[in-house]
Amino acid sequence: MIGVGNRYRGDDAAGPVVAESLLEEFGAESVATCDGDPGALIDLWSGRREVVLIDAMISGGSAGTIQRFDVSENPLPAEDFPVSTHAFGLAGSIELARGMSTLPASVVIYGIEAEQFERGAAMSPRVRASVWEVSRKLARRLRAAPPRERSHV
Repeated sequence: MIGVGNRYRGDDAAGPVVAESLLEEFGAESVATCDGDPGALIDLWSGRREVVLIDAMISGGSAGTIQRFDVSENPLPAEDFPVSTHAFGLAGSIELARGMSTLPASVVIYGIEAEQFERGAAMSPRVRASVWEVSRKLARRLRAAPPRERSHV
């Protein structure tokens, strides 16, 4: 699990907060955070066959809406994950890795619809509620995985 985003830009903190909520129970072998840098993302999923990413998104939906994308075979809708919050953008990072044949076989993204990305702002209440929902869902998934497979989730 990799939480993508910036903890200091309002709802962009969604991914890192999900990851940090899982870190103590499951450890750094299973959970990480990343600011969205393509090289760092590619390094984090290097050698893994499965990865789950969590990030804030903007699709025009209601704040806090959770969407699940399986990008193992198809591109991520780039317009939902804007370039402005991460230098290169999550969609660009995934397609770069796909082009370099370094994308894991299974890549699932949980996108949480954001309301605001203001520097220094706290997460909006609806996004925070969705963060805890995604955290609980992913914790159940990690607990159900055999210990040897947790590092690949």
